[in-house]
Parts: sequence; C-alpha cells; structure tokens
Amino acid sequence: MAARTAASPRKTATRASARSTYASACPGAAATAASQAASASTYRSRIRSRYARKTSESGSSGSTANPERIWRSASSYRPESASSRARWYACAADGRGSSDISTWCQPAGDRGENRLPALSAAFQGGRVLTPPDDLPEDLLRAALLRDWGLRVGSLEYRAVGRGSHHWEVTDAEGGRRFVSVDELTTKRLTLTDPLDAAYARLRAALGTARRLREHGRGFVVAPIPTSGGEPLVRVGDRFALALYPYVDGESFRWGAFSSAAHLRGVLDMVLAVHAAPAAARAHAPVDDFAIPHFDELELGLAGTGDVPDTGPYAGPAARLLVTHAAPVRRLLARHGELVRAARAQPGRMVLTHGEPHPGNTMRTVDGWRLIDWDTVRVAPPERDLWLMEPGDGSVLDGYAEATGAAPLAEMLELYRSWWHLADVAEETSRFRAPHAGTEDDDESFTILRSVLEHIGTLPAARV
Repeated sequence: MAARTAASPRKTATRASARSTYASACPGAAATAASQAASASTYRSRIRSRYARKTSESGSSGSTANPERIWRSASSYRPESASSRARWYACAADGRGSSDISTWCQPAGDRGENRLPALSAAFQGGRVLTPPDDLPEDLLRAALLRDWGLRVGSLEYRAVGRGSHHWEVTDAEGGRRFVSVDELTTKRLTLTDPLDAAYARLRAALGTARRLREHGRGFVVAPIPTSGGEPLVRVGDRFALALYPYVDGESFRWGAFSSAAHLRGVLDMVLAVHAAPAAARAHAPVDDFAIPHFDELELGLAGTGDVPDTGPYAGPAARLLVTHAAPVRRLLARHGELVRAARAQPGRMVLTHGEPHPGNTMRTVDGWRLIDWDTVRVAPPERDLWLMEPGDGSVLDGYAEATGAAPLAEMLELYRSWWHLADVAEETSRFRAPHAGTEDDDESFTILRSVLEHIGTLPAARV
C-alpha cells in the first residue's frame, strides 16, 4: 500500500527508575482482569477510530537526553526479552480494513503492575470515507501541474486516513504518487484561529520532516518539495495539499505493534528523531500543551444558551457533554497541573513525531518507515513514549538505557489526558459546526460518547 502521505550500576538504577516512574503513572494498573475488561468495553463501540488525527531549548534541572548518545544507541537497542517485548492485546479485526478493532490491556503477569489504563492503549483504525464536495478534481490536477510539474493521468480517492483526504495519483508516464489534502478548518485551535495560522503550523511541521530527511533520517516519508521548495501548497482558502512518494510496503492497523521487531524498529526511529540536530528542529512548532477547540469545549460544558441548530447531532452532542461535564472538568484541572510541571522543565524538550503508533508505520524492503508528520512538535519525550509503551515497561526501560534520561510519570499522564480531552473538544467542535449526518458524523458521535464514558472511569476525573 502507498504511504499516506517505523550492566553497570548506573544503568541498573536507571532502568529501575523508569519502571518506578511508570508504575506511579498508572494509578489503576493493579486492577483485575475483569475490571480492566469492563473499562475497555466502553471502547468496543469505537468503529474506525479517530486516532489518525492530522496535530526553547533552555537550561533546566533534572535529566536531559544526550542527542549524540541517542543517535549511537538507536540502532543497537534491543528489549531484554521476547516475553516482555510482546505483551500486547489487540482484538477483533475483520482482516480487510473496515475495522472494528478493540485493543485493551490485560494483566501482564510478572509485570502486570505496569499495565496502561484501558483507553490509553486502545488505538483503533479509521478512514475518512468521503471526499470533500467542494474540492473538485480539476483543482487538484491544476495544483499538481502548476506546483510540481506533474501531469496527472488518473486520480483515485483512497479512504485510508481519518484526519486527511488522500488520492493515489498516476502520472502520464505511469509513475505513482500520493496526495494528502487537509481541511484547514479542522486544524484550527480555536473558533477565531485564522486559517492562515493553521496553514503556517502545518507548513512548519511538514518542512521539519523534509529537514529531518536531509539530516540523515532516511526513514522519514517526507513530502516532495514544490518547484519553489515548499512542502505543501494552498488550494483555495480551506485546503492544503502535499505530494508524497509512493512507498511500496506493508502497512499496519491501529492497536498493538505487530511484533517485537516492529516495536523495536519504531523505537529506533523515535530515538533518532529525538536526537535531531538543532538545524533540523529549528523551525519546528513547539508544543504549547493547549487543548484544540478548548473555547468550544468550555461553551459546551457550561450548558448555557441555545444549542446551535447546526445539524442532527448538535442537540444530542450538547446534552451528552453536559451530562459528563463534572469528570471532564476534573480532568481539565489535572491537565493544567501537569502542564505547569512540564513548563518548569524546558531542558527536557526534544523533537517528537507525536503519533508513532503502528498505523503510522510501514515496513519496506529497505527497512521501517515513519509516516504522517503533520503532528511533529518540540515537546517532552513522553509525547511519543506514552503511545508506544505496551504496559510492561520495555519501551520506557529501553529509552532510559539508550538516553540516560528516565521518562517521567507526570509527563506520561500529561499526554494521556491531553488525548482524551482533545478528542472530546474536537468532536464537540465538529457538532457545533454545520454537519449533515454523514457516515463520518455517525462515527464521530460514537467516539464522543465512548470517550466521555471512559473519562468518567479515570482516577483523575473521579471525586
């Protein structure tokens, strides 16, 4: 499939520290198998999940990763045992791509105390099922010819990503490329955020992917630059278009990594990204930890005033949010505490991918590839690590051994809470805007309901 656009006393102490911080980051990790399965069941209704969303350095006290050491270690790290590397639980895929995948944590035997909470490991695949009505193919063809000199023979829409629109392009000579189009309205951070600002953030992220590749990170599937050297172009007011090479290789579903080698390969790539030189990260966006569409989330939580008559889900979504307002507000308060802790440690910031889950990886004859770089940010390393950790501590241990910097419990919790809150805010924003009740809308309402139900089970959101 095409790319949509992978012992000394000190070391012993470092590994023990990583295990300890991880255990403290998972307050519900000692739950029984039955209670974890019950928590996970709230996500069995999540069909084609939205987790494909297309989302400084100064002195500090505390551990700081050594970039040169990361780079030297990236190709040599190996988790300590097959059993600890492979404790993943991914369930119920139909095998043909129209997924109804439920992934959740079960006790991990000898290291079950380190299990992730159910939702935090529950990544499930999704697709944008319908192309935008107001983006005709002739506009795409014109942009490809004007900015890349590409004469299009055929364009075929591919429903392969929940966050962006994708087309497979065949040129007049039979060569293949991949087009990714983002709706800039979905990249806004607030109601008043200009589309120009959303475009600038996306341009900075994709430009960083180009620079990473230029600095030796050959696993980065970066956009093909335009004739003017840009990573993408504007199409009309609402859309941004990027062109990618067609990558032959194996793609993967959301959820568990396919094997220990898969997880190891992705960790190696993440280590190399985190070790990026200053020149590669110079223009990268910096994570401000803000919840996108927080202004609309606040309006919805208040439950005052008339519900906007924007479509069939406006009323149900508004009532659902008000019903769950109390636990959401408690999680927001905890998130604020964690953000303050992160800002107190600016020296820990590295370049991060943002979503290094299996669905953003490919295996080719030349090795692993990491795709979908629109979420790249300078951020604490836990922004990538929480998403990769299977619950047995192997990723956190491996990262600590490779870098000398143990992942921090509070930062792992920060990014888990951010993802939950961002999902609620983005779906709230979706239904406060005009919508027609499409299949994508049906799915989004299911996601909103499931996430809200799960938030109510989190220790930070309970009274």
